[in-house]
Amino acid sequence: SVPVPEAPATGNGPEITRTRLLSPQRAEIEPLLSRIRSDPAAIPEELQPPAAAFLGRYGREDDVSFLTHWLGDGQSGLIIPVIEAIEALAPPALMAHFPMLLASNHPIVRIRAIAALRKVDEQEAEAHLSELLASRKSEERIAGLSAAFAFPFPRIREYVLSILADEQDP
Repeated sequence: SVPVPEAPATGNGPEITRTRLLSPQRAEIEPLLSRIRSDPAAIPEELQPPAAAFLGRYGREDDVSFLTHWLGDGQSGLIIPVIEAIEALAPPALMAHFPMLLASNHPIVRIRAIAALRKVDEQEAEAHLSELLASRKSEERIAGLSAAFAFPFPRIREYVLSILADEQDP
């Protein structure tokens, strides 16, 4: 049997579980925030994505400092909720991480980074979107197409029409 990692032991309050992080009772929010903040490194790996989502909803700007450390993780399952949390709490904090995120091998990470970049620099986000839409890889073009609809249609009309004209479905 595989041992289940324990929740962070520091602090009082409710045990940190996936369910509590995703659907906390009102009275659990502050105690959960305290436990996470007291020792973020003690959060088991499988609870980091819901912890990031929890912080995005209930955290504050100074929580971004340890969330940015989780951006270095290679798994898109963690990076997406971390991007969303930082975007909700302090979008400019992503600036130093955009080069890495926009160069990710995971199209979903790239489109999420483009959406976050759009809040900080719309023209730069549009340039990265056009790069994704012009990719030789169909999965990247499809990902770009789904991200494109977050932009005002007049700004992306030409990209979309160009892709639709170029796509050849056998």
